[in-house]
Amino acid sequence: MEYFCILTGYNYFSRAIALYNSLCRHLEEFTLYYFTFDEKTYSVITTINYKNIIPIPLCKLETSDLLKVKKERTIPEYYYTLTPYTILYVLKTFKVDVCTYLDADIYFFNSPKVLLDQLKGHSAIITEHRHSKQEVQPDTGRFCVQFMPFRNDTEGVMILEWWAARCKDWCYLRRENGLWADQGYLEDWPERFTSVHVLSYQGEGLAPWNIKDFKISEENSIIYCTDIFSRNKCEVIYYHYQGLKLFTDGTVAVQGSRYFDKSVLKHIYSFYVNELIIVKKELEKNNIFDDPHGLITPKNIWILLIKNIYRTFHPKRLKPFKIDKFILLWQK
Repeated sequence: MEYFCILTGYNYFSRAIALYNSLCRHLEEFTLYYFTFDEKTYSVITTINYKNIIPIPLCKLETSDLLKVKKERTIPEYYYTLTPYTILYVLKTFKVDVCTYLDADIYFFNSPKVLLDQLKGHSAIITEHRHSKQEVQPDTGRFCVQFMPFRNDTEGVMILEWWAARCKDWCYLRRENGLWADQGYLEDWPERFTSVHVLSYQGEGLAPWNIKDFKISEENSIIYCTDIFSRNKCEVIYYHYQGLKLFTDGTVAVQGSRYFDKSVLKHIYSFYVNELIIVKKELEKNNIFDDPHGLITPKNIWILLIKNIYRTFHPKRLKPFKIDKFILLWQK
């Protein structure tokens, strides 16, 4: 039995359920503890009654100290502040052996067990960004808070309590003294703690910031990634769709307006957008018509794209690439 936890508001609900559906496809038994950032999310989950989801309202998690810092931080900053608290809550309340924190915009193309097996002999796992060798390296640190299993042992709980205390004291969306949100605290974990394992598997943690170094292919309904430098090939375990934006006019924009190979557009992005559409249709069957994507109005798209273009290295002109009813803006 595997145990996971996520935290979202309703603007990320379709992503969270797409993640849930991907777990259903690859795991026979699991529980997803869903910390709901708003009443709408909690209401929809309880209405539909997903088999493997246990919804937890945010009030169950919030202490007086957290409510105090909540007033001082933006909504995204408060999200990041809560990351270690969600894992601690599951370990202490439900007494599970291992709980894995997941970013809700992750999608599993294969079973996570090959990654969870690496926890053997360790109390925690962290993953590297593995930024593309072809781009200027962003100042976001070596490690990414996206897939983080913690064992319910002395070391695992101690690491989480250490992390939670620091996130409570400082967790902002800016670079300061080597920190950035909840993520900067991970930089010295392999040296600071004795039982932290750095995940080693090519097909995990694929994301906009490293996918440029891979070719994607499909064989017998299995998605593979091939490193264009080493030529190593393996099955894709999950992709992190960080920065994906959906607009009310059917437009989709990807983080950084980076160039993506057509194989990435087809097997990774087109597939995922269709999964989000399926989630929305299932909600409508249950008479829930509120937007679960966090859609953005078209008038804001050029502001977003201009910001993203300046974050890329020598950006070229944009060209639309059609994906069913959506258009993915990418660099040619």
